[in-house]
Amino acid sequence: MHANPLTTTPEEPIERAAQLMRDRKIGALPVVQGRNLVGLITESDLFRAFASIFETDAKGIRVTFDISAGEDVFPKLSEIVLKHKLRLITFVTLQKHERPLCVVEVSGAQVENMIEDLWAFKHPVVSVIHLPWS
Repeated sequence: MHANPLTTTPEEPIERAAQLMRDRKIGALPVVQGRNLVGLITESDLFRAFASIFETDAKGIRVTFDISAGEDVFPKLSEIVLKHKLRLITFVTLQKHERPLCVVEVSGAQVENMIEDLWAFKHPVVSVIHLPWS
């Protein structure tokens, strides 16, 4: 225990709390509002939050592709999703990854055709996972 422990607030983004916990190698972070303890964020809370980003019951695919070229891929991806009448479930870019990546989850009848368009878009597809996988 410390006399002045590291804390966070309810307004602080969860990723900031996660960074603080990672950088300081701590397993839990008190949440305070003013001088009152209102909660505690634990490593399990962070795992649940992360898992919920990709959690879906939708039938579709998760495609991870390389975005090392650095351009904004969202406009072209939106065009591909609309072209094939798909539903975009998740769109995440991992800029600080060893190789910048984009992860998208889409559902709809023509999901396989989307992969062909991504290859034509000159972004190497790293992986394709069919959903739901549980």
